[in-house]
Amino acid sequence: MPPLKLYYLTAEVAPFSETYQLASFSRKFTNSLNLKTDVDIRVSQPKYGFVSERKYILREVIRLKDIPVIFNSKKHIINMKSAFIPETRVQVYFVENDSLYKQLPDLIYKA
Repeated sequence: MPPLKLYYLTAEVAPFSETYQLASFSRKFTNSLNLKTDVDIRVSQPKYGFVSERKYILREVIRLKDIPVIFNSKKHIINMKSAFIPETRVQVYFVENDSLYKQLPDLIYKA
């Protein structure tokens, strides 16, 4: 039987953005599911401006580039970048859009 495919959407996942317990939960939950042989889980979170592309080796996903999305009655173009949660095999897709997640000052989310 093929593995169950799951897509987990979250506002934060450790270590990329850690503000609340959600970040730690997201990391532990997805990793525990990924360790099962019958589950293929992927994670998605916003690509906040402070997430270091160099530190976490974010790669552009060509097939997920220039995707039109309607949000709040407005059309946005998003791109996806991909990385793995360090020390795991959990793949994370970062939703990139400057008008939604541009460079943030020292607010709540900080890696």
